[in-house]
Amino acid sequence: MGSHEVNSNALSYRWKPAIRDYEREKTILKLLPTDKHPLSKSVSTTPGEITKKGANLEGSRKVSLTAASITDPLLSLTLSDPLSAHVDGTGHPLTETSYESTRKLSSTSSSNKKVTSKGWHSRKFDILSKYVTSEKLYVAASLVAKDEDGGINPETRRVSVTQQNMGTMSEKVKHRLEQLDELDDDGNKETAEISQQDFIKRVEELDKNLIVAWQLDQRVKSLKIVIQCVKLLGDVSVMEFYPSKFVLVTDLLDTFGRLVFERILVKGSSPAMPLKPGMFRSNQVPDAAKETCRNWFYKIASIRELVPRLFVETALLPCYQFLKEADSSTAANRLCNMVQGVGNPLVAVYAAAYLTRISLSIGCYQCFLPCFNNFQNKFHQVESAQVSLSYSTYCWLYYPALEWILHCISDKCDNQDVTQVYSRLLARSSTSSLLLSLALSSMSSFAVADKATQLVNLIRNSSDSSSTSEDKPSNEKTRRAVDKSVLYRQLGVKLVETPPAFDDCKSVVNSVWKEVGSFTDVDGYIHVVEVWIEFIAKHFPPNRLNYFLSDIITKVSVDRSYERMTSSLDLILSRIVDNVTDIRELLMQDKLLPFIDLFQKDSLRVQACSRLLNAFASCCESLEADPFLLNSVMHLAKSIRDSMSVTSTIDEQRQLSSVITSVLRRIHFGSDLERELNFYVECRANFADMDAVLVQLIHSVNRLAAEINRRVYA
Repeated sequence: MGSHEVNSNALSYRWKPAIRDYEREKTILKLLPTDKHPLSKSVSTTPGEITKKGANLEGSRKVSLTAASITDPLLSLTLSDPLSAHVDGTGHPLTETSYESTRKLSSTSSSNKKVTSKGWHSRKFDILSKYVTSEKLYVAASLVAKDEDGGINPETRRVSVTQQNMGTMSEKVKHRLEQLDELDDDGNKETAEISQQDFIKRVEELDKNLIVAWQLDQRVKSLKIVIQCVKLLGDVSVMEFYPSKFVLVTDLLDTFGRLVFERILVKGSSPAMPLKPGMFRSNQVPDAAKETCRNWFYKIASIRELVPRLFVETALLPCYQFLKEADSSTAANRLCNMVQGVGNPLVAVYAAAYLTRISLSIGCYQCFLPCFNNFQNKFHQVESAQVSLSYSTYCWLYYPALEWILHCISDKCDNQDVTQVYSRLLARSSTSSLLLSLALSSMSSFAVADKATQLVNLIRNSSDSSSTSEDKPSNEKTRRAVDKSVLYRQLGVKLVETPPAFDDCKSVVNSVWKEVGSFTDVDGYIHVVEVWIEFIAKHFPPNRLNYFLSDIITKVSVDRSYERMTSSLDLILSRIVDNVTDIRELLMQDKLLPFIDLFQKDSLRVQACSRLLNAFASCCESLEADPFLLNSVMHLAKSIRDSMSVTSTIDEQRQLSSVITSVLRRIHFGSDLERELNFYVECRANFADMDAVLVQLIHSVNRLAAEINRRVYA
């Protein structure tokens, strides 16, 4: 009764919603930026270093150097966590160390900066994988030598203490000027030889040392580390590694530029008016932050050598928005003019590429066209360069930088300017295969399709005219920067994406194949066919495709080249099957089965046969068998059956049987029922050891019997 009374009272009570002020109840946590992960064991903070909530943000970023003496009982265990055993800075982004995480872009970056980072990020790994060397790299001995305690010199650690002991402001200024005078003084002019892997490891260590020095308020030390690394970009003794060296060093420059930008941003922010990247104007920046920004540019201006001064100022180009909005564009144009003063064309073009990358992140696009025009004006230096590398290898060193600059021009410049750039580029392409390759890779697919005939003629007649001068040795007169097979492949990639006019397709393919078919290099030939076969399968009937299959078989049969080109042949077949206009007509071509026989591995041959039969089974529900079609289909099915053995797993047998049964269900002979019965009898003999196929044959015979009964008793 008691519980019943309570429930009755609860039902009869009139509930009223409470009036709440959610804004007053909301508790906003105050967040402070940090440079370390709370679970990271690379750096630690002692309790005495914890600052109050109202403390200066810069003062709160202190790293304990003596914390290593305090042993964490949880870290002293010898057993390692299996989930963190592979965390070395390149693993999962959520488990990166504090050092590596500081190299990521700020989450509050502008949308343009995110797009730029993604575009360059995809190219960066390609460069590091392609441009490698086995030679020893020569670097300054002072750069290789490691100091104790993570590379920070003990004398440098006491800089802040020394500055505190100085009584007058003049003494502090004098000490700072002495430090700036030492920026360009390497002290030890000796060089050391290191391998490529050691070089990469050392640059990564210097990146970490830069962050540690910055956290210790050692700004001059940080700048000195950056200058020492940037000086490496002026060394082209090992040219084949220069693009990768550029990527490694500019990563460190990006870290330095971000640290400086964030320091000025924090110094210019206040609780009443916080500054956010890309969301403030120069008139909102306090004078103290502007003065700090100017001091950084004064420090950079004191660098004597052109290359370090150029790269470091480019890294700090985003900081100009603290001074005046127009200063960024003015500085970018000035830096573009400074690039012309770099003597080595390889160093100059990568300096221009770095300038365009940083300019793109802040929305300054005016320097893109001058950067590329400066290279075109100095291109004769590339053509006449006397280097130990082959001419082709040397020219390909320029490719990543030039391709990036053209990408920025195509993406951000006006259509009229882009058209003029490519018109000028194509005008010079007849004498430089490198410029022609750049045009093919950077032009839009629509522009390439519109100029398809012109581009084919340019490729056919292209030559590096500078290599035919009389002062060159005879073996240098036929040199090429880019092989024709690469040019035809680049053209094919664009035309597959956007084909030319229907009337031009046939003439373009005939012109291309006329020269490609005469290639004596089988590798170059197959390199082109991998791309163009997709275009041919899309826009030509299977009987025309049969001619190209015949040509491929003839080429790869020389010296049994097909044995080492299995992956390329498989790629060609997959693109034919995926893009052919009529799979039934393809199966009736007489060169298809000989092409399948080029696959020497049983697994690849079975995969090829299964791909063709699956495509045939999915093209229609039912079709009347043609003698040629039936012969091809049965040949492919028998090839699948012959691949099965006692070692085949049950799953493999089931998959292969399903391919054959799906084909058998779709074959019929119209009113010729006796011929259809004979076909089933033949199939029973051929696939007697495949139970799933026999079951399907029984169903087919039963269906045939029902059809005969229907016709007799109709």
